[in-house]
Amino acid sequence: MNLAVSTIMMIAFSSLYCPDSFSQTTSITHGLGIEVGLGHNQLFWKATDVSADRTRLSFKPSVRLSYQKSVARLRWIPFVGFDVFGGRSGTDSSGYKDRIWLYAIDFGNILQYPVRSFTAGFGFKVNRHVKTVNEHFGSVIDPPNTRRTWQKSSMDFFFKDWSANLGVRLDHSFSGHFVIAAEGWLGLTHLQKGSLDFLSIRENHYRFLVGYRL
Repeated sequence: MNLAVSTIMMIAFSSLYCPDSFSQTTSITHGLGIEVGLGHNQLFWKATDVSADRTRLSFKPSVRLSYQKSVARLRWIPFVGFDVFGGRSGTDSSGYKDRIWLYAIDFGNILQYPVRSFTAGFGFKVNRHVKTVNEHFGSVIDPPNTRRTWQKSSMDFFFKDWSANLGVRLDHSFSGHFVIAAEGWLGLTHLQKGSLDFLSIRENHYRFLVGYRL
């Protein structure tokens, strides 16, 4: 995970701060950008008629390297980034609560159209899950009044390696190079492994990003 983030950041900064001696590459790097941000996450978990959604307010980071290309009046933005999504539960009657996080490298495309001083559009992305972690306050089977502590365990065995999202984006550029953006991503795929007809796990996540574009 750390290697993935470091690689993306290294590529981004080496591109954004190239020496003047390489000014002939300006036409190639024009449109290259980096964005970082935070977002809220929702994990919808349903087994038969029982729901165990994890939709409490929670913020996780995102970092993205993108390239903007103008096609007629449209703006096409392919991107690659690192994202964390999932969800945080409430506290049940026994005192149990947990947080499930999927760490992912995402690849996608966004197509936008100018609307006054903003640009708005739709996107599609695929997420390669690097790892899945459950941070839980004790165990779900612990009786009430149990002395609980936070624990962490892997859920790679339970979640798929890939997922996909359809999204919307609204952004605004200022001072020539800076951008602020808001995005919402709707999960298109079930996240659980296997063909468990009684179980459905899906996710949505929302992001607020700030960035710099050449």
